[in-house]
Amino acid sequence: MKTRGILFSGAMVRALLDGTKTQTRRVVKPWHGHRGAVDVSTLLESAEQRAQALAWAPYGVSGDRLWVRETWGLCRFGDVTDWYRGKVGPTREVDSLREANRLEYRADHGPQQEHCFWRPSILMPRWASRITLEITDVRVERLHDISDTDIRAEGVTAQAVYDLGVTETLHDTSPIGLWRAGWSAINGAASWDANPWLWCLTLRRVS
Repeated sequence: MKTRGILFSGAMVRALLDGTKTQTRRVVKPWHGHRGAVDVSTLLESAEQRAQALAWAPYGVSGDRLWVRETWGLCRFGDVTDWYRGKVGPTREVDSLREANRLEYRADHGPQQEHCFWRPSILMPRWASRITLEITDVRVERLHDISDTDIRAEGVTAQAVYDLGVTETLHDTSPIGLWRAGWSAINGAASWDANPWLWCLTLRRVS
C-alpha cells in the first residue's frame, strides 16, 4: 500500500467531509520514466489499452491511500516560521502540534477569516492533513462521458459550483450542466472543449 498527497479545493473538501463526494477525476498527463515522457492518452483508444494504461496511474491503485492537501493555517502564531517542514514524531505529537498551534482549515470558514494566516494547499505537510482516503477503484474515461450518478458522486451541486468561484447565473442546472460549469471554473473552458482523458478514482474516507 502506498500513500500520496492530493489537492482539493475548499468546496470539494466540504463535500468529502459531509460524505457527498466519493469520486474525483484528474486529467491524464504524460508519464515521465527513465526512457522519457510517455503520452498515456495515446494508449487509451481501446479497452485493452485502457487496462494497460492503469500501470501509469499517478494517484495509485485500489488499496492505496491519499492524504488530502487543503488550504490551512497556524492561527496561534501566524504565518511566521517554517518549522513545520521538519519531521514530526508519533501520532500523539502530531495531535499536540495541531492543538497547540490552533491548526485551522480554510474550508471550515466563510469568505472572511482575518485572524488566520492561510497557507496554500500545496504547502500542507502530511501531519497537518485531517482527511485520508482509500482508493477502491481506478479507471479512465473521457471528460464528457461521465454519468449523472457519477456527477453526484463527485459532490457536484449548484452550491459547490458557486463555491468554486462561478459568479454568473447558472442557466443549465442539469447534472451535466453543473459538471461543465464546475470543471470549467477549475480548468478553463478550453479544457472542457478538449474533452481530455481522465483518471477516475472512487474513494472511501478512512479518517
